[in-house]
Amino acid sequence: MAKARRDFPLAAIPGRKKGNNGKNYPPEFQLKAVELMKTSPAAEVAKKLGVTASILYTWRKALDPLHELREQVDAEKRTRLTRLEHAAYILELEGHQGANIAAAIRTLARGEQVRARFEKAKPRPK
Repeated sequence: MAKARRDFPLAAIPGRKKGNNGKNYPPEFQLKAVELMKTSPAAEVAKKLGVTASILYTWRKALDPLHELREQVDAEKRTRLTRLEHAAYILELEGHQGANIAAAIRTLARGEQVRARFEKAKPRPK
């Protein structure tokens, strides 16, 4: 009994197109496309270069393996800053002392050093 066409794996069916229509793009082109994705949306870059957005994401995953990790760290950083900003807002509602503490929290959130009241400002070099 002959097998029906649907019983064969898709790759074994003659005439089936490859995912990228048989085109092989040079690594320099792929790298440039991934770099463009950092400044423009993937759909826009794909249209400009004549490729699909999904192939751009595949190239980015292959050429920039730390992208997902950076995205996760950025998201965690945004969450942390949002929480700090919320705490600073609540402290500001507490009055003058709360406003001073809130200012210190915002300074720390920017990554700067907080100077205590009793510390004198260091003289600037002339």
